[in-house]
Amino acid sequence: MEIFNKTISEKAEKDIKNLTSAFSKKTEFFDITQTTLKGFGAVYHDNPEMYEVYVSSLLEGEAFETNIICELLHIKEAENGFPTSGIKNSETVLKEKNVAFFQYLNHSLQSAVLDINVFSQLVNMGYDTSFFTNHKLKLIKEVSPEINMEDKYNQASFALQFILFALTAKNEEYEEAKNFLNSIFNGYTDEIVPMIEDIKKIGYDTPYKAAQIMAYITDKYSLWDVFYIQLGNDKIRTKGTYRKYFNIEE
Repeated sequence: MEIFNKTISEKAEKDIKNLTSAFSKKTEFFDITQTTLKGFGAVYHDNPEMYEVYVSSLLEGEAFETNIICELLHIKEAENGFPTSGIKNSETVLKEKNVAFFQYLNHSLQSAVLDINVFSQLVNMGYDTSFFTNHKLKLIKEVSPEINMEDKYNQASFALQFILFALTAKNEEYEEAKNFLNSIFNGYTDEIVPMIEDIKKIGYDTPYKAAQIMAYITDKYSLWDVFYIQLGNDKIRTKGTYRKYFNIEE
């Protein structure tokens, strides 16, 4: 098998075929560098004929293969009913001049939780995810200390990226990132550590657990004025609904 004129290893070819053969639509690969999309990969679900999987041709070897498997595992999540988050047509959103920020934050909420599950699967399948975490560490060390951390939406955006990194990176990378961020945000990262432990206890390998984590983060940062969580036909729109749906005691 070749993708973008790159020879795929026997192991990765087997995994690719096992995953794609179970999908409800065929899968086609496209080069993400030919688009305006950022990052290593993305999946477009809207085409009724196929899943359009965009991956970076700039990656080589195992990193290239791992990236492909990562995107295919996200399709598997979608087909298995993993949750999504959405933006409400609320007063907060209607008043916001930079709506793109809420769109970015919404994407971050979904992708962080779904990535945690996928990265765990990649490791269990024998793939090396270090190129992801190395890239994330580089981005973390470029974070500006000028971010307004009094704003709850900025806090949530910051926390989502750090939680994802903490649950997927090697311990030495995690400590390096935590120490750096604490140095520019006066120890704020330490406040997120209990959330990370709560998420570990909940787990993230089923649609129900992933929805609970999305709702948990939404609740922690009081984002119910902007977001809702959708699991199947159920929409979790408020703190009260969240507590009732997941049997959270007061």
